[in-house]
Parts: sequence; structure tokens; C-alpha cells
Amino acid sequence: MINHRSRWTLQEIRYIESHYGSTKTRDIAKKLGRTATAIRLQAQKLGCNKSKKPLWREDEKERIIVSYTHGEGIASLEKALPHRSRQAIFAMAESMGLRSQRRWRQWEIDLLRAHYDQIGTKIIKQLNHRTQDGVRQKARSLGLVYKHNGAAQHI
Repeated sequence: MINHRSRWTLQEIRYIESHYGSTKTRDIAKKLGRTATAIRLQAQKLGCNKSKKPLWREDEKERIIVSYTHGEGIASLEKALPHRSRQAIFAMAESMGLRSQRRWRQWEIDLLRAHYDQIGTKIIKQLNHRTQDGVRQKARSLGLVYKHNGAAQHI
């Protein structure tokens, strides 16, 4: 059900009031058939945006430390901390002075250099725990270009 530009129902308003700040905005948007922007604007009108951000528990902080130390990607943290947004996780890690250990290994860079121009981001099948965005960013930083059907594709 898509409610774009339709009037807000009392049921939708109550849902926002009870879930905004504790549930991801995109999940609320999906549930209500609205855009995330519409949810944020309505929450602001309702005064819900002045949410009390839940304090980080020590076990959550410890999970971030362990994840960063072992070089796990953000995806594992998002699964472990489903009520925290990606941005919140990155912000907490930064405030704790943590830096990701997910540096590119030389063999990964060599593989990227050898095959990215032909297969593009499909190379992630051979690169453990790398995302399409991560591969694109690294390829771009190395000056690599995917040549789809022989034509260069600047991604």
C-alpha cells in the first residue's frame, strides 16, 4: 500500500509516535508505505524527532571493539546491533578512536587489478566479505575502470 501525499491517519501518527527513535526510519516508512523523508517530516511535526537517543550499553561498545579488532565488516555489526543505524555505529566507533582493520590485502588488490576491467563488481564472489560499494571505491582509488562490452564504464 502506497500512501504518498495522502493524509496521515490517526493509526499512522500513533505508529510514528510509538516507534520513531527506536525503529529505523526506513523500516517505519516501509511499514506505512511512505517515504523515509515523509516519516522524518511527520516525526518533526509531532515532536518525535527530539528523541532521546538510547545510551550505548557496554556490551554494545565491546561488540564494536571486537568487530573492529577482527576486521569484520559493518554488515556483521548491523546484524549484531539491529536497533542501531549504520551511521550511529560508525559514529560510536569513531568516538572510541577505533579504525577498521578491513584494509585491503595485497592479493585482493592484485586480483582487482587483474580482473576488474572485465568483470567489474562481480569480483566480490572471490573477495571474502567485500561489498559492491567497497570494491567500487577501491577500484576507483586504484584508477581501475570496468569495461562492460569493451566500453569503459566509470562507476
